[in-house]
Amino acid sequence: MARPSGIRKLSIALVSILCIGGVNAATGGALQRLAQRVVEPAVVHMPGLTRAIHWVGQWQITHETQDDLQAHIVSLSGRLAHTQDLVDENTFLRSLLRLSLPETYERVEARLWSVRMDGDGISARIQRGSRDGIREGGIVISQEGALVGVVRSVAETSAHIQLIMDPTFSVAARTLEGGVDLLVRGDADKGLRLELVSVEDAIQTGETLVTTGADSIPSGLMIGTIESVVRDAAAVFQSVRASPLFERDFDGRVLVLVPPKL
Repeated sequence: MARPSGIRKLSIALVSILCIGGVNAATGGALQRLAQRVVEPAVVHMPGLTRAIHWVGQWQITHETQDDLQAHIVSLSGRLAHTQDLVDENTFLRSLLRLSLPETYERVEARLWSVRMDGDGISARIQRGSRDGIREGGIVISQEGALVGVVRSVAETSAHIQLIMDPTFSVAARTLEGGVDLLVRGDADKGLRLELVSVEDAIQTGETLVTTGADSIPSGLMIGTIESVVRDAAAVFQSVRASPLFERDFDGRVLVLVPPKL
């Protein structure tokens, strides 16, 4: 019984070395070959240990290739993201084709990023600037033709956008359904608020607001949807709130309508 016990101890020791050597491909491979030549003939009646040695060898092969597999997965993920970006861009362009936009405005595609709400108001930036043809006064819209904001300052590679929710933003508008003229202002807490809505004006929740073109912003751009209407018989004007339309399913893609040079 002494001899089998010695073989078993030797075999277990070599298997332990193989497991440690698995971290190093070259060492692990050499020890595996040693185990196959010396130990396997002696442990032919010990199938459990033989399977363990075989498993260690397979583990080493897997361990050696996992870095390559990981790199391949990263590459495929990058290609998938790029493909999805192309699909989104195609959808964006197809949506723009349905819009009736002013012919005199140049058009520059961009992405909105770095949205901020601070003491200077509510703003964002786009990764397009003067070298792309962006100028102050450019009108920023979504793929559905909804008003997003106005270009207020321009650098070479980026531009600062005042969003329509900014409290200092205003635009002449009317209700699409009822044709009531009014003024839309940004409201940091409520999204948008409507001014100059007389208590006699017929206005309801759910109505759509569009630009009239009575100011520097062209007509026909959607602004928002009326969310609440409060009438007070003792007041001259109604208290009306609305939500911006561009926020619905917005993915950050925008079109800048650049006005012609004066």
